Amino acid sequence: MQGRQAFVLTTLGIAILLAFAWLFGNSPLQAQSGPDLIIESIEWYPPNPDVGQSVDITITIKNQGSAATGSGFYTYLYIDPSEEPPGEDTSDTSYTYYFGLGPGESYQWAYLGYTFNITGFHSVWAWTDKTNLVNETDETNNKSHITIPVGPVGDAYEPDNTCDQATLILTDGTVQRHNLNPEGDVDWVKFEAIAGVQYVIEAVNVGADADVILELHNACPGQPSFGGTQRLVWRAPVSGTYYVKVQHKNTSYGPQNTYDISVMAQDDPCTGYYEPNNTCQTAVDIPPDGTIQHHSFCRTGDEDWVKFEGVAGTRYVIEALNPGPDADVVLELHNSCSAPPAFGTGARIVWTCPADGAYYIKAFNRDPNQYGSGATYDLRIYPQTTCQEDAYEPDNDPVSANDIQVDGAPQTHNICPAGDADWAKFTATAGVTYTIETLNPSPQADTYLCLYQSDGNTLIACDDDSGPAKASRLIWQAPASGTYLVKVRHHEEVAAGPDTQYDLVVRTILCEEDAYEQDDSQGTANSIPTDGTAQDHNFCPAGDADWLRFEVQAGISYTIQTFDLGPESDTVMYLYDSAGNQLAFNDDYDGGLASRIIHMFSQAGTYFIKIRHYDLTRFGSGTEYRISVKAGTPSPPPSPTPTPTPTPTPTPPPPTGIRTLILANRDRMASYYGSAAADNLLFKLQELANHDVVKGELLRIENNPSVAAAYSQWDSDPLSTEKANAVAAAIRGLIMDYASAHPSLEYIILVGGDWIIPFRRVPDRTHHPESKYTRVSPNTTVGAACRDDMTLTDDYYADKNPIPWQGRELYVPDYSIGRLVETPGEIIGIIDTFLTGSEITDVRALVTGYDFVQDAADEMCSLLRQDLGEGNVDCTLIGSSWSGSDFRQKQLYADPPYRLQSINGHANHFTEGAPDSDHTRSDDIANATGDLARAIIYTVGCHSGLNVPPEDTTPLDLPQAFAQKKVNYIANTGYGWGVRGAVGLSERLMRDYTSRVLAGQTKPIGQALMEAKQTYYHNTQNFSAYDEKILAESTLYGLPHYLINTGTTFSPLEDPFPSVQITTSLPAAFGGLQEGYVEIGLPASFGAFDEETTNEGRYYLLDGHTHSVVGEPVQPLFFADLSSEAGPLRGVVLRYAEYRDETGFDPVILAPTNEYTSPVEPEFVWDGWYPPVPFAVRYGKLATDTLSTLVTLMGQYDARTGTERLYDRMAFDLYYSTEADQEPPVLDVVEGVYSPSTGKAHFKVEAQDSSGIYRVVVAYTTGSGVWR
Repeated sequence: MQGRQAFVLTTLGIAILLAFAWLFGNSPLQAQSGPDLIIESIEWYPPNPDVGQSVDITITIKNQGSAATGSGFYTYLYIDPSEEPPGEDTSDTSYTYYFGLGPGESYQWAYLGYTFNITGFHSVWAWTDKTNLVNETDETNNKSHITIPVGPVGDAYEPDNTCDQATLILTDGTVQRHNLNPEGDVDWVKFEAIAGVQYVIEAVNVGADADVILELHNACPGQPSFGGTQRLVWRAPVSGTYYVKVQHKNTSYGPQNTYDISVMAQDDPCTGYYEPNNTCQTAVDIPPDGTIQHHSFCRTGDEDWVKFEGVAGTRYVIEALNPGPDADVVLELHNSCSAPPAFGTGARIVWTCPADGAYYIKAFNRDPNQYGSGATYDLRIYPQTTCQEDAYEPDNDPVSANDIQVDGAPQTHNICPAGDADWAKFTATAGVTYTIETLNPSPQADTYLCLYQSDGNTLIACDDDSGPAKASRLIWQAPASGTYLVKVRHHEEVAAGPDTQYDLVVRTILCEEDAYEQDDSQGTANSIPTDGTAQDHNFCPAGDADWLRFEVQAGISYTIQTFDLGPESDTVMYLYDSAGNQLAFNDDYDGGLASRIIHMFSQAGTYFIKIRHYDLTRFGSGTEYRISVKAGTPSPPPSPTPTPTPTPTPTPPPPTGIRTLILANRDRMASYYGSAAADNLLFKLQELANHDVVKGELLRIENNPSVAAAYSQWDSDPLSTEKANAVAAAIRGLIMDYASAHPSLEYIILVGGDWIIPFRRVPDRTHHPESKYTRVSPNTTVGAACRDDMTLTDDYYADKNPIPWQGRELYVPDYSIGRLVETPGEIIGIIDTFLTGSEITDVRALVTGYDFVQDAADEMCSLLRQDLGEGNVDCTLIGSSWSGSDFRQKQLYADPPYRLQSINGHANHFTEGAPDSDHTRSDDIANATGDLARAIIYTVGCHSGLNVPPEDTTPLDLPQAFAQKKVNYIANTGYGWGVRGAVGLSERLMRDYTSRVLAGQTKPIGQALMEAKQTYYHNTQNFSAYDEKILAESTLYGLPHYLINTGTTFSPLEDPFPSVQITTSLPAAFGGLQEGYVEIGLPASFGAFDEETTNEGRYYLLDGHTHSVVGEPVQPLFFADLSSEAGPLRGVVLRYAEYRDETGFDPVILAPTNEYTSPVEPEFVWDGWYPPVPFAVRYGKLATDTLSTLVTLMGQYDARTGTERLYDRMAFDLYYSTEADQEPPVLDVVEGVYSPSTGKAHFKVEAQDSSGIYRVVVAYTTGSGVWR
């Protein structure tokens, strides 16, 4: 820019006025359509003047028209005019005259030295060409206005600097004009939101100096839920009042800091349709009883997931009904969240449930771009038929065994209900060989067959899969004449139904030859036509070969193929000419076990086909096949149709650093304890949320429509397990939706007992289930859950991705979770204690233990003394000689108190046990005068953590009693479990908790429990129903944020295996498939194992670690953290191992134990080495880190020979991948043939995987002590 004129005027002696004119552009002045004068800007300096301070005001006037003004004009300045906007008669503060402007030209007029004498906002107007000296194209745009703040002033909505001063703003887009004056000003607005509705909150028309940021709060005062931008798009999780805080990004800024703020509610098409349910992890529960749910594909690419509990053997109809005009529903049935669809291509699935467990339905629109009001549909699941017992029932034990005729007709059985066993008996003659087998297995049949002596207890032999498909076969010679018993069960205890059907036969012949025998040589070959006519053959006896001959014409191609193979059939085909010369060979083709040769014959004549089994030892039932010969070449298969890709979901608003989600149901609290008490509790919960350590957000879950609807259903039937779980599912959906938008979330707090916020009910599949506990009233929510054999757990709410396990979900928490009980007053007391001090210092510990948990108490005592010192840990109450009085004195009255207590003994929900039966009751605890505030008490006792409703016959339970003492209490909601002769189950979990809570110098107590549960899962090679139960039931009553400070840095987990030498080569690259290597060696060889001898047998330990799973042999255990920057460890391959076999070994078969169980060692039956694969991979999140663990047993046991196998060296290839595909490949075929004459083995493996097969590795041993 260059100035063309500059001059000075004096006007009436009021002030000195400087006028500067800049003429912009180089275009010559030309007569156009007309001039148009505007006030381009009004600026002032300083930006925040004080009263009496000199202020300079600069006005820029511009001709934005296309022609020159043609004459001069006046511009007027009005400061705080008498009327606004100023009129013709309004007195001005000053004016100036300018001789004219060309098109596009501007000039500035500076009015200097004005002073304001009053604090506040002062109105300044500028008006150019007031008297219309210039004939303009637009005479209406000559005025402009600003507001100058003088002194410490704000906008018209002040005071609004705190949350409780927030101004109400409508949600219809109405704009409020604010500023951030003076520097450091903060503005608050509030609005009423409806759960499920999406809102757009934004600051617009932002001044040049107003770099504003918005924060959304759900309480006043409260932590910000989202924030950091000028625009938030957000969906309300619950209905209520929400608050928006507006502040400047910087502490110092200029005067142009005005902005407009608005809140606009957007019609949310997903409200009321069970959303969010867009992933398997957020699947909503649907009862399989015909209940109709109304769903909608409410957004582009929307998917709806539901889950239900299937009962084995039940045939279900799953269907989408009443679709809208834009809904073309496709349903898929999934066995787990990570499994591919098992069924489904349309809107209806008829399916027989193969096993008890959780199943998932995914619904999507065939056209993902069709959505909205026309894309609604109804969904229901109902049973069509239930499991029907076979005609031979009852036959579930040796006494009720049915007679089966040798060489007679097959008996057709099925498994019904789950866990069913079928017994049969037959008469055998000494010296005769018998084939005892299951035949014609249905798709879900997987038999396990055992032969017993006549007493039904003495086991002779067992077989799993030697028969066709997953059928069983025993070939046995009777040592003596007499009656023998056969037991058949399903390999999986949870399986049942019509698709588990099988035939049972006992025969004295090995197999039945096909109709074309004898055809075992070229000379005895049977003729087969070349028109495609099929012949039916099988392999009988072992080593059988079938020969066929056919006539060909020269110059024609012939297709010779086998097809419709039986489940045990695997054909190999040879083509010969009449002279016996081999012309072609084929084993497998097209991804199967059938054979095919396509051959062009140059000469007419007779040719021969030889068919044999790949494994010459296979014969009999299941080895059937069909064969045909046909002139011509088969057509190629059609190409698959690609599936359309749905549109991705929108990006959520930026989150803030919320650490804790607090869930409360104020209305339900009020119904039990009164409105005033409930309101006081809400106030205190918000105070807790605002604590610096907690940094939480409080959600009133009853204000979420999905949750409210589920509560309404539960209220109609409060003793219903299904309806209680529907409430839990709705709450979990709310939590998972919140967690996905708040990646900083670490803690979850549930407020109230089961009748306020229900525990998740998980089926108790142990052999001593919860229905045996009769000390609670069955007419309460908790008692009804026990009656239904349910374990109560909070881990369901804290697990982002439940682990598929045995047809159901295993919950291992990803967040630290605690529950506050019971009355508002008691909960407020717990919170007030925390607010006055959130750290536990001066830690003294008490450890007690007797009966079967005494060994665990000893280990925990040792750990605590290593960290706290022997003088600070009292272990005098370990053993059987102490009294209840001794216990009460130490637990409740010690001075100084024991703030860390490990209580290991028997219990019920209102009593702590003692060896002398002088038990401590809950009222003893409540009435005690000792100071237990902030203490951590954790226990293995049965039902010690069962919190019952106030209407129960014994309402004061241990969790409530300890809550009254402000104690953090970790205890079991159901039966606690240990093991005889080892530390396992609840004992092991609490030992792991001890290690975790002591790790380092400080540790949040809830994080320690979460880590202990994760560690338990990660370091376990196999799981039982008992492991599932003890993980689920261990519950923290209290605040998980409490920090225990032991004053010393302790690392009990630093080297859990000092006897093991580990050599690793881990990949560092990230992405794709990455490979690594690990070798495990024992420098002391087999001397590294410790041996234990008990009344029930022997077992080995490795540095104190054992594999202790109920019903299995105890084995030495090893685990290692193999985490890598390459991502999760997805698979391992055994490359090398060295072992030693020990015969005549009597293992300890692990038996679960508590005060209610029998001391009898369980029977262990397995056909071969157990476990067949002794290693496993675990991957998941551990606190703030991710963990990849290799877990391997260093021993296996063969029950057939009584042999123990110990390993002292193992080497593995490691495979890391970040790919989403976590499903293992499907192994269709694993075959091996060993030739004694050559000493070589041939292997056949056929596998399929959606991501492709990278490599196939076969590990083998010759029995010489080495795997290669």
